[in-house]
Amino acid sequence: MAANIAASQSANGSWHVGAAARPPAEEGDIFRTAVCLRALKVYGPPGRRQEMEDRIARARQWLQAATPATAEDRNMQLLGLYWGGAGAKILKPLAKTIVAHQLPDEPGASMMASRKMRMRPASRFMRFPSASNRSDRIRPCGAA
Repeated sequence: MAANIAASQSANGSWHVGAAARPPAEEGDIFRTAVCLRALKVYGPPGRRQEMEDRIARARQWLQAATPATAEDRNMQLLGLYWGGAGAKILKPLAKTIVAHQLPDEPGASMMASRKMRMRPASRFMRFPSASNRSDRIRPCGAA
């Protein structure tokens, strides 16, 4: 499966499905690129490690340059860059943008006790472990 995902990556580093999208989720290239990047990182064939790292780097560059249009785009851009190994210098401003776009009257707000609780998911990205300390680095399939 990872080989098929790798083969479908565009030259610019993104993944574009076109007519196969299933709105409202999976609607954008940012979503697809983040998820495919993660798949290559976790399930990439060990014998093609260097190729997978190069593909992940291209996807990370594309995600960094992408302009998100929706909340899902912003969230998936942040996750994709995090999964791709981007540092705090890149991730913190994106997390702050997500927090800034959260509104007190957003759906589900009545279920939350405070604005602070609504901010918690995005604000957790404001404290990033260094890339060398993260447990989601590329590793051979089946390795713990």
